[in-house]
Amino acid sequence: MSVTTEILPENFSYLIDKYNYNVPRYTSFPPITHWEKTTEIERWLEDVKLSIKDTGKDGIAIYVHLPFCEKLCTFCACNKYITTNHAVEEEYMKYVIRELEFWGKSLGRVPCKHIYYGGGTPTFFKPYLLKKLTSEILAHFPLKDGAFLCYEANPNYTSFEHIIEMREAGFTRISFGIQELNEKVAIAINRPTNINNLKKLIKIARELDYENINFDIIYGLPFQTVASIKRTINILLELEPDSITFYSYAHVPWKGRGQRKFKEEDLPPPHIKFLIFLTGKKILEENGFYWIGLDHFVKETDRLFLAYKNSKLTRNFMGYTEKFSDILIGVGTSAISSTPSSYFQNNPDLHQYYRSADSLILAPYRYYHLSPVEITIKNKIIELMCYLRTSIKNTELPENIYNGIVERLCELQNDLLIDLNEGQVSVTPSGRYFLRVIASAFDFYYKPTY
Repeated sequence: MSVTTEILPENFSYLIDKYNYNVPRYTSFPPITHWEKTTEIERWLEDVKLSIKDTGKDGIAIYVHLPFCEKLCTFCACNKYITTNHAVEEEYMKYVIRELEFWGKSLGRVPCKHIYYGGGTPTFFKPYLLKKLTSEILAHFPLKDGAFLCYEANPNYTSFEHIIEMREAGFTRISFGIQELNEKVAIAINRPTNINNLKKLIKIARELDYENINFDIIYGLPFQTVASIKRTINILLELEPDSITFYSYAHVPWKGRGQRKFKEEDLPPPHIKFLIFLTGKKILEENGFYWIGLDHFVKETDRLFLAYKNSKLTRNFMGYTEKFSDILIGVGTSAISSTPSSYFQNNPDLHQYYRSADSLILAPYRYYHLSPVEITIKNKIIELMCYLRTSIKNTELPENIYNGIVERLCELQNDLLIDLNEGQVSVTPSGRYFLRVIASAFDFYYKPTY
């Protein structure tokens, strides 16, 4: 599908302006800003144990947050700590292992279906420490057949030993954070990529039969242009990735202080940002990639594409993923855990996290238990974000919430972004570019901020 043949409403420019406001990413509902701060863990443990009793035979997923980076990437709003002192590796790993002991003692030997290392920069850590971490996880939570192990990597801080030893530890997917290859953009975001080193890393990964090599790129970065993203994607396609995640840059300088290092006028305006995405999408689709959900582009042999085809796709704090489990245990500072009815976040302050893990009685930073109505809305948002469709019935929701959602959906229908027919909601081709806006129609807490 080309830019010139894209079916878009005549008033599309107006729609870009109309809906150009901040919207949650909806990796959870309610969003994290609604969760309660607490130091009590008993209710959360009850939630997890009940969920394990109901669905634990399917195994759990484990996310480990590894927060250290040697340099500040100015686009990033994730929880991270910038340091060149690698002595912090051993200390941090000590407390993560203590937290794993807590979970092992609390939950028993539940099987594990999915492990994901994110950051920060997981490859900031020495390979032997990452292998040790994996061994500690498996000592408490044995791998279930068909388990899938993934990790994020900054190609500038990833060695051949990382690629080799992580594969020996059972990891079969690696996601390289590239963002942009244009020099001016890379300097602005403090993230240059040594493309020759990247090629060598990929060569080794291919020889070791990694199942999936993914690249993360971002649109909407400072000084980025249509020409720069076209060049970046074409260079990356020569490396034959299995998937590409094409994220929208979120400008939140009050959250990511590094974003204050460039000016808002350095960012492409909304219409250009959209054209940058449309250009990248066109190139990817012409090269055999399928657009999944909000921002993932995958080959038809990729397990994410197969999950979509088999109705096994979901979306959580790790992004779009195959639905391995209803239970996610997050380990490390700021890590988030979830069950079908609750959320739990570790303390994002590193030293407070250390004190909590050291006690072997983990104290949460935030906790949220969803009501039946919130669970209904959460599942509809996930369905919408994954499959571009859902339903709305007055028998499912209180009258005031139902009426408010329908009112917002009718406005979206008037703008040709959805079809609403007898309670069935379908995203139109043009509506797909406003998927998070459409999801926000179901969020009865949300108020647009401009």
